[in-house]
Amino acid sequence: MTTEKQKHSPLSNVLYMLKILWCGSKGYVIYTFIKEFNENVFWTIFSVYLTEWIYTAIENKTPFTMLASFVGAMCIGHICIHITAAIHQLCEKQFLPKMYQDFYKRVIRKSISMEYAEFERPDFYDKYTRALNECQQRGSTILYYSAYLVASIASVIAATIIVANVDPWLLLFIVPMVAVSMFFGKKEGDIYYSLDMSNTRDGRIGSYAKRVFYEKKYAAELRLFGIGKLLLSRHEKAYEEMEERTRKMRRKLCIIEPVKWILYHILSTILPYLYIAFVLNNGEAQTAAYVAMIPALSTLSWRTSDTVELIVSLAKESAFVANLREFLSYEPKTDADELIKAENLSDIEIENMSFTYEGADQPTLHNVNISIKKGEKIAIVGHNGAGKTTLVKLIMGLYNPTEGTIKISGEDIASYEPKSLHR
Repeated sequence: MTTEKQKHSPLSNVLYMLKILWCGSKGYVIYTFIKEFNENVFWTIFSVYLTEWIYTAIENKTPFTMLASFVGAMCIGHICIHITAAIHQLCEKQFLPKMYQDFYKRVIRKSISMEYAEFERPDFYDKYTRALNECQQRGSTILYYSAYLVASIASVIAATIIVANVDPWLLLFIVPMVAVSMFFGKKEGDIYYSLDMSNTRDGRIGSYAKRVFYEKKYAAELRLFGIGKLLLSRHEKAYEEMEERTRKMRRKLCIIEPVKWILYHILSTILPYLYIAFVLNNGEAQTAAYVAMIPALSTLSWRTSDTVELIVSLAKESAFVANLREFLSYEPKTDADELIKAENLSDIEIENMSFTYEGADQPTLHNVNISIKKGEKIAIVGHNGAGKTTLVKLIMGLYNPTEGTIKISGEDIASYEPKSLHR
């Protein structure tokens, strides 16, 4: 694409995507954040604080009525969380299509405003394909990840407070777990991003070939010109290359995943349990509180792991958003305020005009000189590939000449508004 690529931070790209989603459906975005926050914070309190409270209540011989009331309140909260989740699923079916519709409108309108020459560039098609594919996939993923991240951070804070009230030293076991999650999460994110970028073009080729085989309008060409075998071979080659890349990715993950989980479970389970056993063996603490810290530490560890992995995942998703953002930020080369409307057009003058397609060794048209009077009818004749269609596209302003000029009514065609000229 012709715009200069700007680098944005992962946070900036995530906020950019959320802003687009906000424009599509404010209510659904708000409700998603509220639902995830309430659900995750409640589950943390339910699984951590409830266990600790019950053990302590039993050890302190708290009256059964008070214990039953507390457990009953927690169960009512549990039911409310499920009701909230059910309502969210109903809202999802209603509001997600509206958000996707707004997304597709943005991408398609932007593609219409681009110069026709951009459509001749393979890298443009790669970006356009990614932009269309990412409208739905990346939008819903980033909304969920962002809401879940906010909820996970709140859950970690809640669990940290509960654990710190029993023994602040237990929190030290969380630090190495965070480091392990961040390191390996970054490695996995880079692998998945590289795979998606590499598969874009082959995925587009495979999808095109498949579409040609089942659409009615191509049925005649497939039978008359024998292109079926060619398309089938291109389809098979594209998917074979994607399969080979995926196979290489899995080999790398087969090394990373086991190492990550072995280290993580040692840090999150074995070492904390040994510390709790040591403290209880010395008789320096209440047994109930420390027994309750076993599931509490487990919850805190996986909540912390989730938080770190969500940050890494959002950073990975932001890399895809950067492509979409670059596409939607495209601006035409010519300032629209400097263009004139194409009205009452007269003669066409082509002077010393040459044109070479990008990447071509030889010009398609060379030193063309034509004068066409208003109302005059002419015929452009030539063999296939002579440049007849290219010449018409140049006159319509869809391409810019490599050399020379094309004038209509004495004005260079580049000075006219494209929409008014194309009418």
